[in-house]
Amino acid sequence: MSEYTLANAALEIRFGDDGQVLSFKDKRRGWTYGAGGDLWRVIYSRGLCKENYARRGCERPIIKLLDNREISLAYNALAGDDGPLAAKLHIRAVLHDDYLAWHIDLENNDADAVIREYHFPLLGDCRLPENARLIRTAAGGQVTGNVKASIRACHSQYMASDERFIQMDNLYPGRSASNCYIFDCGDHGLYVGSHDLSFQNTLHLFRLSGDVLEAGMVKYPFIRAGEKVSCGDFIWKPYRGTWHVAADFYRAWADTWFKPQPRPEHVDDMRGWQRLIMRHQYGETLYRYDEMETILKDGQTAGIDTLLMFGWHTAGHDAGYPEYEADPAQGGPAALREQVRRFQAGGGKVLFYFNGQLIDMDTAYYRGPGRRLSVKNENGVEHQEWYKFGSIGTALRTFGNKSFVTACPYCEEWLEHLKSLADMAIDMGADGVFFDQLGYISQPCYDPNHGHRVPMMDPMAAKMRMVKALREHIKSRNPKLSFGIEWFSDVTTQHVDYIHNITGGANPGWFQEWCRYVFPEIALSDREIRDDNCGVERRVNHALLLGMISDVEIFRCRKTIASAPKYGAWLKEANGLRERCGDFLLRGRYRDTLGFTLDNAEIQARSFLARDGRLAVAVTQSGIDEADGVITVPGYNYEACDGYGDYGVIATDDQVKVTLKRHGFALLIYSKK
Repeated sequence: MSEYTLANAALEIRFGDDGQVLSFKDKRRGWTYGAGGDLWRVIYSRGLCKENYARRGCERPIIKLLDNREISLAYNALAGDDGPLAAKLHIRAVLHDDYLAWHIDLENNDADAVIREYHFPLLGDCRLPENARLIRTAAGGQVTGNVKASIRACHSQYMASDERFIQMDNLYPGRSASNCYIFDCGDHGLYVGSHDLSFQNTLHLFRLSGDVLEAGMVKYPFIRAGEKVSCGDFIWKPYRGTWHVAADFYRAWADTWFKPQPRPEHVDDMRGWQRLIMRHQYGETLYRYDEMETILKDGQTAGIDTLLMFGWHTAGHDAGYPEYEADPAQGGPAALREQVRRFQAGGGKVLFYFNGQLIDMDTAYYRGPGRRLSVKNENGVEHQEWYKFGSIGTALRTFGNKSFVTACPYCEEWLEHLKSLADMAIDMGADGVFFDQLGYISQPCYDPNHGHRVPMMDPMAAKMRMVKALREHIKSRNPKLSFGIEWFSDVTTQHVDYIHNITGGANPGWFQEWCRYVFPEIALSDREIRDDNCGVERRVNHALLLGMISDVEIFRCRKTIASAPKYGAWLKEANGLRERCGDFLLRGRYRDTLGFTLDNAEIQARSFLARDGRLAVAVTQSGIDEADGVITVPGYNYEACDGYGDYGVIATDDQVKVTLKRHGFALLIYSKK
């Protein structure tokens, strides 16, 4: 069998004459990451079966090699599992100094088939060092130590073909923050990315067949006979250094399109918010408009002066969308506007909640334009969602109360309606406007009347345009207003001032360090501290350590911080530090573990760069009764420290010794030499 090789001083990839990868090697470390298996798969529907597959050509590919730097593989027909597939596949790989870039062209000429998806490039028989961990960007960042064990835990109980393989995956954008993942080994690793400016749905794919690991990407072109698709810049990059090297590589690409805007002053100073539901889905009024001053006072005792106000409209939270009416029984818009004014006069800020995609099926809006604008599935049926909130009874939590469809983000009419909602909040004196779910995935839409390709497989590209237009509209009304959404997805995040996060990231397996390090310009909240019984000291400290702001959601937004006195007392201490050291913890650039050394792994430490060039190192620990550590910061002079809880600091020459009792938190401040 003939072999074809691309090689330079750093990398080597070998191909067989059947077009399959024989090995992919980091020559600098002498490590082979992949040693066989499929390079690609094409999934197509034909006849009754929607998931036929091809993974080889009907004949061996035409292979061309150019200067040991570039190779092309051309297939004129594919061997499907149900017979030949009339499709052309062209693959190109280009070797750069320290990474490999892939490109694919796929053309469907089969009148009876629809090519639904392709899996490419696949790193078959993926071989990882024993200490490798997988960093994924799902929900802002997750980390997996034992990769194969994690995949095995994803067994579908034979809802899928588990007898062939077990699959773990995450979808970008809308469920994942960035279009890449990393196999990280501490001082080196492998970066796998898709630098695709279409922002189409891309699945990050991990499959285990027996004990053989496969890792790759999936795209969903759904091309019919006579159609073709191209996609480039799939990246394999072995890197040297910490995971930050791979993260910097992604950010360098993102800088070609990620254009964050300056934040308003009140977001620069915002320590967090109380997220409260004024009236719930099932009609219970938890807080009246005339209780807003009490909400503010309760929050201020813990250093929180902002209200993220859910359920302020007559129908209540997660009901009546997208019809929002200030409750006439409480005095309507005039009464709400007055209470907002009083809240602001007391030193507070009010952020108005709207949902960015849900349409309650029991509304006049749904019976009018909503049905027409809603996402339809492959059978023409509306995609529906349910959120079963309840109180002291059982029927609501068991059977539910409300049914929703979702608006297709391609519909301009829906965008105009969202603009009108923002206007409503602005006219009632809001300091900011928040749209729920606009950073989260929308389902593929098959409605041919919406002006998109059928099916629509780039919903987040449409949401990116929608969020950008909303920002421009809100800022045109008042540049000082803030604009936020839920869920961290880089394509939409670039156009907002803050993100209401889906997780606090304090539990094992989370890695919010990813989004904080790669995109530090965006204010990001924590989540999930809902009472006094969840280890509030550790969770609050973790949020502060990562430079996140506080999402105060007591009993899932049913009570103020006054109902969680332990949390409130600890948060007051943390917010005092945020206020005193906001140049670092609120407005500084999060630098994770870069710029300093620490000799004790029991202590967690992260660094921040202030806008004036000063550096701070935040340290804490919650694992043992007491921990000591020595910190050095090359190129900087120690100036001062601040903190809360039980801690001590001794500075000598170029070193600082820090002592932390359990839950102690210290911030060490440095100036450039």
